[in-house]
Amino acid sequence: MWRTIAAFVLLLFPAVPAKAWAADVLFRCGASDGWTYFFDDPRFPDETTGWQKDAINSGKIILLEEGGEYDIAYGDIAGARTIRSDGGEVFPLFPEDERSNYIALLAMYPGPIFEHYLFRRDLSGNGEVVWGSMKWPTSGIGVALQRLMRAPCE
Repeated sequence: MWRTIAAFVLLLFPAVPAKAWAADVLFRCGASDGWTYFFDDPRFPDETTGWQKDAINSGKIILLEEGGEYDIAYGDIAGARTIRSDGGEVFPLFPEDERSNYIALLAMYPGPIFEHYLFRRDLSGNGEVVWGSMKWPTSGIGVALQRLMRAPCE
């Protein structure tokens, strides 16, 4: 529950110091843009099939770490939440190395959704995240898609 509250406050009040909350903020990222591939679906017009330019203009992604466990807070027009508060799990894909400028994570949700994130900070301190999601319908509900996006980070 604290993660949901912290994520909401961090997304609404970005100037609040990260140390005011239980988790450390490792990256604070803004709007994402990229591409999404929509599979053919008889419920939708043919022109929506294939690669489509995509953006989440009001989106925010915040990488949190507490006690060696990661979570990702995100906000968009639907509100603020975290992967763990949505019932998901976050797994590091390789051990964190203090000499590395990268953190790679896999997020798995209870439903048919997987996400991957690669956070990077260059030697000047500039950051970015490249992330993607894979979704497919179950029992005829939902849309099958594959997405690859990028967002600048602080």
